[in-house]
Order: sequence, then C-alpha cells, then structure tokens
Amino acid sequence: MAAITTTTAPPQTRTVRPIQNKQVRLQVQGEGGSNALQGRGVFGTLIHIAKNEGPSSLYSGIVPGLQRQMAFSAIRIGAYESVKNKYMEMSGVTGGIQLMGVRIAAGVTTGTLAILAAQPTDVVKVRMQAAGSSQQYKGVMDAYWTIGQKEGLKNGLYRGTFPNIARNCIVNVGETVVYDAAKDGFISGGYMKEGIGCHFSSAVVAGVTAT
Repeated sequence: MAAITTTTAPPQTRTVRPIQNKQVRLQVQGEGGSNALQGRGVFGTLIHIAKNEGPSSLYSGIVPGLQRQMAFSAIRIGAYESVKNKYMEMSGVTGGIQLMGVRIAAGVTTGTLAILAAQPTDVVKVRMQAAGSSQQYKGVMDAYWTIGQKEGLKNGLYRGTFPNIARNCIVNVGETVVYDAAKDGFISGGYMKEGIGCHFSSAVVAGVTAT
C-alpha cells in the first residue's frame, strides 16, 4: 500500500497545485505587503497570479509539495494496516465496537507520525507558495536552509506542528479509518464483494465523511 500511495501522490499534487497556491494567496491576502493580491475570488486570484507573475508561479512550492505528499501518504496510509494489526494483536480485539477504537487509534498514530516526518516540507511548501515569484528563496534547499538558520526548528521548520497534527489526525480518521470500516461493512454484510466497486464505494463514503 505504501508503494501505491507514494506513486499516486505526485500526479495528485501536480493537478491541484494551482488551486492550493490560490488558497494560500487568498489566506495571506489581507496581510498586505508585496504578496497582496488585487484579484478577488478564486478565478480572479488565479488570473492575477498568472498575469503578473507568470504561469509557473501557479506551481510554486510543487517540489516540497511532492516531498510532503510522498512522505505523508506513505506513513499515513501505507503504515495504517500494519499499525492496526499490531494494536489488534496487543489488545486481543477482533471485532465489534472495540475494533473501531483500534482503527481510530491506528489512524491517530499514523496521522501523528506522518506530520512529524513531513512538517518541514509543509512549512517550506506554504512559504514558497506565498512567496510566488518574489525570489525570496533561490530554490527548495535554500528555503529549507534559510528557514532553519533564521528561525530554527521549533519556530521555523516545525512551526504549527501541533495544530497540524490535530487537523490531520481528524482527516486521517475521517478518510482512512472510515474507508477501512466501510469496506469491512460492505463485505461482511454481504452488500458487495472485494473488488473495484467495493473500494470505490468505500472511498466515496470516506470522502464525504472527511469533507
């Protein structure tokens, strides 16, 4: 599963990168300074960035974004099954409501570990998205180095770690845990058999729950 998640992460990141850059710019728009945007709304912001900074600015932060997704997804999703099985072995739980508790514990564990591993990439990604074409950083490695040297680990590369852990644990439970429980419910209840249809239906349930 880890191999699948790390393989699917790059295409996903490339596809949504312009939208995520727009989101970051809108979030910092009220702060003023050189990054203040004149465009308003989703399309206004996208057009403003592309027109004034070039289309490539829509993909600012794509490298740390790829790094984040590959590390984050490999741990959050790839390690979930192993952690869940370990918790089941340790607790002796095999089913019922207790199994849901084990699933949630596994989701929180892998979500936390994923953020601890990927937080620096998340910080660099957001900084580069906000900077756009301002040339604040010469490249990805320069961004890591500059933030680490000037702000340190705690207040720089790991800034906002605990809120990020809380957010992503909720997301992981809403996605991975619900997906696992839904798939198990579909199969054990006789509604569906193991296959693409079952996986797709489970993913839809998880997506709605996480949203």
